[in-house]
Amino acid sequence: MKISIIGAGAIGGLLGAKLQKANYEVTLIAKEDQARVISNQGIILEGEGKETIKVKVRTEEETGDERADLVILATKAYDTQKAASLCRELVSNNGLVLSIQNGLGNEEILAESIDKEKIIGAVTHCGASTLGGGKIKVNGIGETIIGYYYDENQDSSKIKKIQQVLSGSGLPCRVSEDIKQDIYEKFIINTGINALGAIAQVKNGMLISNTYLQSTMENIIKEAREVAKAENIPIPENIIHKTREICDKTKNNTNSLYQDVLKKKKTEIDFFNGMVVKKAKDHHISVPYNQIMTNLIKAKEDRY
Repeated sequence: MKISIIGAGAIGGLLGAKLQKANYEVTLIAKEDQARVISNQGIILEGEGKETIKVKVRTEEETGDERADLVILATKAYDTQKAASLCRELVSNNGLVLSIQNGLGNEEILAESIDKEKIIGAVTHCGASTLGGGKIKVNGIGETIIGYYYDENQDSSKIKKIQQVLSGSGLPCRVSEDIKQDIYEKFIINTGINALGAIAQVKNGMLISNTYLQSTMENIIKEAREVAKAENIPIPENIIHKTREICDKTKNNTNSLYQDVLKKKKTEIDFFNGMVVKKAKDHHISVPYNQIMTNLIKAKEDRY
């Protein structure tokens, strides 16, 4: 199977290294500076141990005429629009495009450029962060969940093949019965954790050990769940409990949006709390906590 991965950040790099190690034909599409480093030294995974894996890497301008059986999109959500045309160029006639991004709305953006039946949504519980210089810190290998985003009656053999490829590469994977619900659920958890952690400048554990932060997080989640209900997306009653559990399990982690703020980089706020605000307006729902989170993160970005 030929696999192209767009985005050489933590998750894109981790998947590229794991799939290459399993002897799949992988091409990583990276920014010029990233491509240069990875081409010279490979991807270095650091966790319980340390290993270097050589991966074929190209820049967006060097993709050529190669076509992939599977294109994995692992960019930031705000780059989806730009990456969609590249996905269209890279995917083979019978190939699939898998979005393994954070936030909400990526698949809809892809559908503007790619046939809907090619689009697979995904949620990953792998934990990784970039250390620079082609190095990726692996915090944990969790389950990855995949599913056809637009039609659950698509060819099941294709998606089962992808499941087998990922699982056989040391990336546990299962096919979802409702990937939209899975994506929305993770989205709500992220809206509760990410912006608040960045604004309070705390690691995940503090969001449940501090009474004021925990109360704020719960109100953010309640608003997002109300919007999901209006969108006819069933979210479990225990979503707040699930978020608390994740905060506890990842108590020493600095969330991805907070990392972006620390690096003075553009954040994905428009695809987290900002998306709650956008969808809430469509349904005439008041979401003051999510509006405040959005405003405060945008205020931070304005000060870079």
